[in-house]
Amino acid sequence: MKQFANQLKHYRKRQGMSQKSLAKALGVGQTTIANYETGLRTPHTQLLTKLATVLGVSIDDLMGRMAHEENHLSGPETPDLERLEEELLHVLLKGDTNEVTRHLRHILDLHLPLSSLYEEVLAPCLFKVGDLWESGQIDVFTEHYISYTAETFIGHLMQSRPSHMGSTGKFMGLAIEGEMHVIGIKMLSHLMTDRGWQTYFLGNNLSNGLALKALVHQIPDVVGISCTSTGHLAKVRDLIEAIKREEVLRGTKIIVGGQAFCGENDLWKSLGADAYGSDLNQSVSKIEALINRNEVNHE
Repeated sequence: MKQFANQLKHYRKRQGMSQKSLAKALGVGQTTIANYETGLRTPHTQLLTKLATVLGVSIDDLMGRMAHEENHLSGPETPDLERLEEELLHVLLKGDTNEVTRHLRHILDLHLPLSSLYEEVLAPCLFKVGDLWESGQIDVFTEHYISYTAETFIGHLMQSRPSHMGSTGKFMGLAIEGEMHVIGIKMLSHLMTDRGWQTYFLGNNLSNGLALKALVHQIPDVVGISCTSTGHLAKVRDLIEAIKREEVLRGTKIIVGGQAFCGENDLWKSLGADAYGSDLNQSVSKIEALINRNEVNHE
């Protein structure tokens, strides 16, 4: 039941759907989806089939059967990423700094691929922390402590892992003005560096004017804009419009992401973006597709 709950949440978020939008697509209440994702209930066969169809996956994928078989066949040397994520969440919520440090060192010693570490361990852990905070199960200071710890860990990874220098493309990542959450776009920026891109991470607390100035100075192939609050979407639109007005940025493609876009299918299009990434791996694929499309258009 726990495996299904985790798989459901993973695939729902990958589709960019909220619990509410998924419930609407299935014709059930939002609390039903919440109960599935906390492991309190499982759907009957007919609803399970519909769930798989809506999420665009097989029932085996949704139930986690294939993942279980692959882990079993690959032997004990393969880390159990789901367990690793659950253990990380547990020690972070306990707040024992020494234990957190030991656990993070253990994760480093596993030498996981960066995409697996971020997409299958750190990102789902932080999603759960966000859900716990939104539902009032943890205090804001706990959420802040965990976010700070995660950012510090990412910073350490960025310094300790060798960069793959190349000329694949130039990526600039930023959180829109007023945003407090930067972990997602920071992880994405690191993933692009890992794939041989020149990467410029601007963080947050940067006005649209200064962000535009940085863009004009660097002229990236792709800019990633993160937004978690729907109250900041107008600023996203304003920045995109400003980018499109700049002659030197005509070739710069724009990808958006963040909680503000979840469940809103074509919102990114209405704001003028070129692509939307619902998770880290999808964002990387979309960014690479954007630059490949540019190359085709210039031939």
